[in-house]
Amino acid sequence: MRLINKKFFYNTEKVLFYTFIFSLPLQLRKILFIFSDRFIEWNSAFLYFTDLILFGIFALWIRRAIKEKRKIFEKTDILVLTFLFFVLFSLIVSQNRILGLYQFIKIGECVLLFIYVKHNSGVFRLETIAKIVIVSGFVQAILAIVQFLNQSSLGFKHFEAGIYNRYLPGVATFLVNGVRIVRAYGTLPHPNILAVFLLVSIFCLYYLWLTKKREKNKKTFFTILSVVYFVLVLALMFTFSRSVIFIFLAISLFLFLIKIISNSAKKRALELFILFLVIFSLNVIFLWPEIYARFLEVSPKEQAVTLRVYYNDIALEIIKKSPILGIGAGNFVWFLYQNFQFKETWLYQPVHNLFLLIASEIGILGLIFFILFLIQVIFYKIKTLGFKKIISNSFLLLFLSFLVLGLIDHYFWTIQQSRLLFWFVLGLLYSQGAFKEKS
Repeated sequence: MRLINKKFFYNTEKVLFYTFIFSLPLQLRKILFIFSDRFIEWNSAFLYFTDLILFGIFALWIRRAIKEKRKIFEKTDILVLTFLFFVLFSLIVSQNRILGLYQFIKIGECVLLFIYVKHNSGVFRLETIAKIVIVSGFVQAILAIVQFLNQSSLGFKHFEAGIYNRYLPGVATFLVNGVRIVRAYGTLPHPNILAVFLLVSIFCLYYLWLTKKREKNKKTFFTILSVVYFVLVLALMFTFSRSVIFIFLAISLFLFLIKIISNSAKKRALELFILFLVIFSLNVIFLWPEIYARFLEVSPKEQAVTLRVYYNDIALEIIKKSPILGIGAGNFVWFLYQNFQFKETWLYQPVHNLFLLIASEIGILGLIFFILFLIQVIFYKIKTLGFKKIISNSFLLLFLSFLVLGLIDHYFWTIQQSRLLFWFVLGLLYSQGAFKEKS
């Protein structure tokens, strides 16, 4: 009976974890609190569907660790736990402590996700994880393509981020010959977040393509992957996320080049490279007017650029005045709301730089421990895999791209889906090579 119960809890934990991976891009949530007199995303607290799944996973993990007399935390977790301590410690100076406590809980959830993936790699198969991410990305891609062709949301009230079309204010659009074009959202709160999730799905596909053992039905398998790749790239283009698309091009070409030069999976890398060229060329041909308007008519005076500079200046002033503790976790937008009178509510946004945001909210010391923790993970992989293997590692390239994107946006610190992705991919990178080979 005990064996049956043990197997039941073990299998339930696995199912919940795989369900969590598939559900990562979902926007299902309930508003818990709105701290300002009008709805501002960053001054509100939410309970997400993925929070409930993670609660179940963590509860089963702790139960299993107690039964098996295993530690939840190890010595290698000191840096990340110290970083989390600074998030908590910053509540001392928070103007809105409840909002700060909410942010601490959210970051704590992400840290626990990293530690969970890191410590439980022997429970899961990386190939299975990659397949689930790809399937979830494919579903998002189909939805995004239909949204773009329809130029509006599709009315899935509880799944899409809201109702939007080219006529509503605050919707992510751009002009092509005087006509507003709505970018694809999927079920995510912004096209840039969808683009990040599609990027993760594409690199999971790269991982499968480059490492999957050749089997009897290899032609069918790689034909399916080719079709999925086409759909994922098409949907990525429909997000028109300049930063993510540039990153996609750069790290894809780098990965193919390194694999070909090093003779590591050279044939497969060549196959991918040719497929990449064909698919991307077709996208450029058929989407040229939109690509030209979005990518080649960029002005340093456009709003996306000027607002980033404006928020950066505010963050730097905060850091100068409060270098040790910042202004409190989750309190950057609250600070704006208390000290600046903007006509439009959507102008109350976090600084679009992950590192400036962390330093302004929890202080320079907190940022230093965050960076030291990231360096620890990267050097650990170099030590375990060796420099030659790590330089062409799909998950390392993916995570480094996150850090580059963090220089120009805030979503890895502020938005549920992208911050969970950040810590989830970091856990995959740390644990790669330790996952189970068989179910």
